[in-house]
Amino acid sequence: MDAFILSTSLCASLSTYHQIFRIIKNKSSDDISFIHVSAVFLNMISHLIYGVKIHNQILSITFGNGVAATGLLLLVGSYYLKFGLRRNNMIELNDIENK
Repeated sequence: MDAFILSTSLCASLSTYHQIFRIIKNKSSDDISFIHVSAVFLNMISHLIYGVKIHNQILSITFGNGVAATGLLLLVGSYYLKFGLRRNNMIELNDIENK
């Protein structure tokens, strides 16, 4: 059962890393919901703390990986959100100047 839990956790976190690579490739984080990802991140942290508290390595590894993946998604997404907003503002300013 432990192997099943670890393997499904790995598969779930790989989908998060795929989203991170898509954001970096497209240089845009418009297609993610920061509220949803933040809620998942807080949920992962609470489960990680619980796993550490009860000394359960499987929970700690599983949710530690989830915390790392969703935390990285929040960081990369936030960076490209600001980058995208800055780029859009520059495009709008150029349009205004050209008129």
